[in-house]
Amino acid sequence: MAKKKSVTPGTTKAAAVLVVVVIVVLVAAYAVLSGGPVTISSGGVSENITANGFPFLLNGTEYIAYFGGKIGNGGVSIQIVKTPSFINPTVSVLLYNSTVHLNLTGKYADIEFSPVRVYNNSALVKIKAVPASLKVLPDSEYIKVSGPYGFGTNSSSTTTVKAVSSTTTASTTTSTVSSAPTTSISVNNTLTRISSLLATDADYLLIENYTTLYSNTYECTPAIYNSTYFKTYGYNPSGQFTYQNVSNIVPYGIVSQQKNLGYGIYEENYQTKSGIGTLEFASIYINTTADSLINSTIFGANYSVLYSAELRAHSIGNACGIYIAGV
Repeated sequence: MAKKKSVTPGTTKAAAVLVVVVIVVLVAAYAVLSGGPVTISSGGVSENITANGFPFLLNGTEYIAYFGGKIGNGGVSIQIVKTPSFINPTVSVLLYNSTVHLNLTGKYADIEFSPVRVYNNSALVKIKAVPASLKVLPDSEYIKVSGPYGFGTNSSSTTTVKAVSSTTTASTTTSTVSSAPTTSISVNNTLTRISSLLATDADYLLIENYTTLYSNTYECTPAIYNSTYFKTYGYNPSGQFTYQNVSNIVPYGIVSQQKNLGYGIYEENYQTKSGIGTLEFASIYINTTADSLINSTIFGANYSVLYSAELRAHSIGNACGIYIAGV
């Protein structure tokens, strides 16, 4: 969410943005060179899927399927991700010698994958769209969900966990990295000023709310999740929406790191922690000299989407709310 005047505190975030832009350009270039994504219909297509990816359209939404490698008993893993691939979770389909039905959107399967032949670095697969009217249930035991495709995790020993249990409220604990000696009074004044400025930022308030929502997931059990999901949607979770898959990718907490960038400029950086590791979530830049926020950025999502999911999680009303809200 863009706000205030634009200032670039350093090159780290610019480099990260450049990486994302390069990935987007490469994905787009591949689609163009390959003639664009293939529309999957009930008639089906046969495709030799490699690590370079096979872009396809299902019900108007673009996905990319990748060769994930050979698995035991002659099987193969096909990894599917909704574009843009750098922010959406990867859905892995484990193919052995039979067709696997997958639900990329709702309750019932909307696509199926049938292995034809597995090679060392690719797999020939028959892919067909499945009409929702057939009400085919997904083969949940052959569907696994992980993090964004091709992205590793980040970690830092200087981060401070902001919430670790459902009884812990949002905290403003920070770790200051200063480039010059300062007195305890000036440090306290700076921290007070930063806290006051952060309290005026909508992104920061949203992050604090998500800190609490994520920490509450410690009390979300499979039984609570399944019963709440059924109450919300009217049917049991399956496929990528099972407790096992969702609890692995939805964060259980947010960590923060404060950096002194010099000249009165500070960065508040936030990362999410989940079963897939630690990933960038947001950064807020503060000018303590001018008593102003420079800008704030939430990576991979926009404010309105996160805010709507927060409201939905609260309306669901228990520890599993954010799991079922979908963020």
